[in-house]
Amino acid sequence: MGRLGFDGLKRFLSANARRAATLSGAMRELVPFVEAVSSGRHRLAPAAGLDEAAAAKAISLATGRSVDKVIAVSAAKPLPRAAWIDDAAYSKLVALALKERLHGTLGKRLEARYGDDLRADFGLGSGLGGKIAEMVESGLIAAALEAFQRGLTAVVRDQLGLSLAASLRSSLFFFLAFAAAGDAKKVSELVPLVRLLRRHVPIGDLRGEPGTWLVLAA
Repeated sequence: MGRLGFDGLKRFLSANARRAATLSGAMRELVPFVEAVSSGRHRLAPAAGLDEAAAAKAISLATGRSVDKVIAVSAAKPLPRAAWIDDAAYSKLVALALKERLHGTLGKRLEARYGDDLRADFGLGSGLGGKIAEMVESGLIAAALEAFQRGLTAVVRDQLGLSLAASLRSSLFFFLAFAAAGDAKKVSELVPLVRLLRRHVPIGDLRGEPGTWLVLAA
């Protein structure tokens, strides 16, 4: 998303915001993310740079669920790979591992916690939530994925790209929607998650291991 696109998003949200101060604070939090994406500098940070305690706290605050452990998953090489495994087989292994091990995605957890509240905030048929989702998808998500995917190898791009998109989409949508609705409490619950997205992206929690989350790193 270029600077003009971000300014357009701000203008739209400002015209529909219930509390200017809440929206203004939320947009300030988003500026570092947008500037990195716009410049093409946005990359997943290495696993060594992941503050696991801070990541766990951010995910827990956003989802309302206890997070006991965070596991960094390398976007470049999410699974050990033997020399005899070709690209197609490796891509299928990654897809199967995600399908079998993920219990709930970040998007699913955020929807479970905030979906009803968001609909109550906007009222049925207001159309504002849909418009925000459309602008997030066409601007922020498209640009962020383009930047993030430069760090993904072609063999895993399809599999991890979908997870990246889903996590970014849900996080930014709920954050901006509640900012427009003037719900300062919910915005504050999502701020640490938005800050985490500048470097690492949560995917979801593990089946059979409640409280254990996968987070994408470089």
